[in-house]
Amino acid sequence: MKSRPPVRTRGVPSLDEERRRRSGSAAAPVVPDKEPALNKRILLTQVIMTFLMATTMSGVMSLIFTGPSLEWLAAWPRQILIAWPIAFVATMVLWPASMGLAGAILRPRAETAPAEAPRADEAA
Repeated sequence: MKSRPPVRTRGVPSLDEERRRRSGSAAAPVVPDKEPALNKRILLTQVIMTFLMATTMSGVMSLIFTGPSLEWLAAWPRQILIAWPIAFVATMVLWPASMGLAGAILRPRAETAPAEAPRADEAA
């Protein structure tokens, strides 16, 4: 089975070429990407961020609803336990949609030439 050559994009060096250039050696060993470590980091970040958001939002919203009281403090931990899994699942489901929307918003628009005004002899 033949291996495919790396995909080249207009003058952009491949990852292997960039690693060799940085190391200064033409035959530098290629270190595999740490994809599993990145996935673990993303998952851990989601867990921490959703915990912080669920804690903050449940506390603030229940404080607004009930006012500062002992009942509020007693109910807050239960509300965190309810809100956290909901927030975690919501971020896992909505993450791809939000990334796509952000990409669409930030995508560079095609440059269009301004429309020329009709000349006086053509307008008639």
